[in-house]
Amino acid sequence: MNLSVPDLLFLLLLVLHGAIHGVGVARGFGWAEIRGMRQRISRRAGIIWLLAGLLFLLAAVLYAKGWEGWWGVAAGAVVLSQGAIVAAWKDARAGTILNLLIALVVVLSAGAFFFKRGYQRDRASLIEATRAQAESPTRLTEADLAPLPPLVQG
Repeated sequence: MNLSVPDLLFLLLLVLHGAIHGVGVARGFGWAEIRGMRQRISRRAGIIWLLAGLLFLLAAVLYAKGWEGWWGVAAGAVVLSQGAIVAAWKDARAGTILNLLIALVVVLSAGAFFFKRGYQRDRASLIEATRAQAESPTRLTEADLAPLPPLVQG
């Protein structure tokens, strides 16, 4: 695992954001009174906070392992996270900034993923067409050479 500084920073963002969701879980399940949180979080909402947090952590693991589809998991985490944040907007709205940062990287990574996939598909198709053409070469005839200058017809 040889990650660059931006990769490590993004990994840290995913892990921290996932961990911060623990606050909503603790509040929703009544495990702790969180100073500064005035809004009530139901047990059902606590489950959404938990799922979002776990998905962020899973996305971080997949990203660190270099799995190309990590962004799909992160996209699901962002959607759940933003839903939880909207439900507790007065207390949790700052999390929207983190979700926007993660969503930006998700969109760019998804675009790169689909571009690469299309490139690989087109490349394979071109290689196959070239092979097929090489296996059945066309022969040049006198008629093919007739329109060319005499020196080229040679």
